[in-house]
This record gives sequence, structure tokens and C-alpha cells, in this order.
Amino acid sequence: MAEEKSQPVYSLLIATETDSMLIPGGCVAEIVQTINLISEVKDQSSGQIGFISWRGTDLPLFSPEKLAGGEAVMAKQGDRAIILNRTSETCSRDFIALRVSAVPRSCRVADAEIHLDSENENSDCMLRLRWQGQPVILPDMEVIASLV
Repeated sequence: MAEEKSQPVYSLLIATETDSMLIPGGCVAEIVQTINLISEVKDQSSGQIGFISWRGTDLPLFSPEKLAGGEAVMAKQGDRAIILNRTSETCSRDFIALRVSAVPRSCRVADAEIHLDSENENSDCMLRLRWQGQPVILPDMEVIASLV
């Protein structure tokens, strides 16, 4: 029996203030070019920095920097939002948003190119990996959605 070869996963590579974030394309509902921040949250310890309006729905907006274990970065003029789809039935929300300032770059990720990053500690919400030898973070949608 022939061994089945895995196909590359089309993904987005997005620079945050502190890391490079890798998101599989199937998880992305939309990239919003202009954030319409409707409210901020006072307690940002979970990484949620506010709510945005998207297609008539209020979505929680998260700082990927805080989710990765750093300091929260607030939304500012020119920032974008990456709208992520629910990844499983156990997820409490259909969509969440991540604040980013950089333009996402599309890429293809092959199994052989990605490995766990044993040099850096994972946060509760982000998995630390190495892709093509470079450190990247991968958001855990289920954990992030549970923070709202």
C-alpha cells in the first residue's frame, strides 16, 4: 500500500508586535481592513481588548501579543482584524477577532517544515512552533473563545 503524501496547508503569516503568527487559511473567515472598535474592556488580563462590529455582530477582539504571554497591544488607527471561524462544535462562539497591524502574507505550510518549538514555552492560548526554522505562534481558537 502506497503511503499517502500530505498536502501543504494554505495559511497566513502575520507579523505581530512581538512574534510571527501562523493561521491556517481554513480558520480565517475574513480580513477586515479597518477595525470598527465599539468598546474596550477594562480587564484585559485574558487578552481581550474590546469588541468590534462585524457584519452586524459584536465580536470579541483579542491582542495576540497578550495571548502569547506578553503585554496587550490596543487597537489603533490603521490596524486590521483577522476574523477566525469556530474550529469545533465545543467552541462557544462562531467567530472571534485578532488585532493585527501588519498585512498578512499567504504561504503554504508542509508537514515536514513545521515542528514544536522546544526552546520557548507555550502560553495557554498560543502554541509555539518552528516553521522553516523560524519561530511562529499558532492561536488555539477553542481556548481563546472560552475567555470571553
